[in-house]
Amino acid sequence: MFNAKNRSLRKRFLLIFTITISFIFVGGLSEGTSLILDSNEMCWILDRINIIDAWEITTGDPDIVVAVIDSGIDFSHSDLIDNQWINKDEKPDNGKDDDNNGYIDDRFGWDFYYDDNEPGPEGMELYHGHGTFVAGIIAASMNGYGVVGVSPNVKVMNLRALDKFLGHSSYNLSKAVNYAVDNGADVINFCIDGADAVAELNASIEYAYDNNVIMVGSVGGFGWTNRRIWPREFIEFPAAYDEVICVSATDYYDGYANYSNWGYGIDVSAPGGELADPMIYYPNSTWHPVGYSQLYGISHVPQVAGVVALMKSLNRSITLEQAKEFLTTTAVDIGDPGYDEYFGHGMINATAAVLEAAKIAETSFIFVSLVAPLLIGLIVFKRRQLKKYK
Repeated sequence: MFNAKNRSLRKRFLLIFTITISFIFVGGLSEGTSLILDSNEMCWILDRINIIDAWEITTGDPDIVVAVIDSGIDFSHSDLIDNQWINKDEKPDNGKDDDNNGYIDDRFGWDFYYDDNEPGPEGMELYHGHGTFVAGIIAASMNGYGVVGVSPNVKVMNLRALDKFLGHSSYNLSKAVNYAVDNGADVINFCIDGADAVAELNASIEYAYDNNVIMVGSVGGFGWTNRRIWPREFIEFPAAYDEVICVSATDYYDGYANYSNWGYGIDVSAPGGELADPMIYYPNSTWHPVGYSQLYGISHVPQVAGVVALMKSLNRSITLEQAKEFLTTTAVDIGDPGYDEYFGHGMINATAAVLEAAKIAETSFIFVSLVAPLLIGLIVFKRRQLKKYK
């Protein structure tokens, strides 16, 4: 039999271990977020997706990375400078592939169009601000001025795959997806469409899915494709893949945006603005080389990517299936009752979706901080019993 002293020591050890782990996990869940928010930072699209209360739960974890595959991002912008992903395993400008990932001096991402280590936008190109605008919707800093993104504390990985007219090749897209996965991205944002479902892209999408990298893409629409002019009943690739969350755009009045494609297969919708007065009806975000700009038809995808990043900030292991469930079951029905071909399950509700993710995080916390130590203690106790009676 074990004496009273041994029993007392075991109990004391389990109690201290449980309390210590609990403090660690409680600290992780309650970030102590300080909201330095000016009302002028709040574009109308953020009100529509109900973001404020979500920020009381999390404004994003700096360890979460959203890869923006686009036209390049200007991280010298004051609202983006703190949220740039940096490849810390790569030494800058030494002409070597320090991390052996196949890319030389890729300290700040990669340009798959020009095939170099400068993925930032080219100033003289027609659509050079597109990627910067997208990055601002996702992660512009909450700093009391300018604009604020959906997940203002996450990092953004800069991967250029678009040409100067926002065209692209599926081969370059596939390489960008592979890079994002191999270099630690948690979410991939596709503000593009019209891709061809070639073997390389098919394999890359599957690779991202197998590594639990959640992808978000646009259903497509006016001005977004290389092959047509007007929107239609069709879901473009890469959003047409089952492994990608498909998003349609709504207008200022929460109706169907007439530049957006439609079709059965849309998961959710988010505000994209409308073809009217840009000062009122266009979403506002960061821009290169000037400070800010208003554009329609871009913001719906990065809003959803930003909400997914918030969910991942609470529990990095959240899967595509879980993210879709949280987004679709909490969405606000704005079209015909139930699921429809214009809005999918409805407008995203950021707070409700993040709350669902928080439940998963709380379950993990309870298990690791309370149940796991007890199980460890039981295993240790049983092993000592076996040793004693051998």
